Amino acid sequence: MDVEFSLTLESVQQAAPAEAFCVEPETTIRHVLERLREQRTSVVLICRQGKLLGIFTERDALHVLAAKSDLDAPIESAMTANPVTVGSNASIGMVIQKISYLCGGSQFVES
Repeated sequence: MDVEFSLTLESVQQAAPAEAFCVEPETTIRHVLERLREQRTSVVLICRQGKLLGIFTERDALHVLAAKSDLDAPIESAMTANPVTVGSNASIGMVIQKISYLCGGSQFVES
């Protein structure tokens, strides 16, 4: 199958992303780092009452550790707030376009 054709037809859900886990914004950075290690994942969602508030990734962890930040501070102090999201039915191609646009790439055209 042609790669372009596949990217326009395959959805995020069909790509079978790993199950994400959520923590409350008051959870300490230290606890989140421990959970990331235990879960063997590189991302945690920060949620309150089922509503997404932010995201904390491996990259954020590197910044926290390099800055020698207080690991007992709440994760909300180190998360990326209000991350851009897409629905599970969005095509992989649309997601790539959106990322490119947000990173300053070519103009995003929503299909």
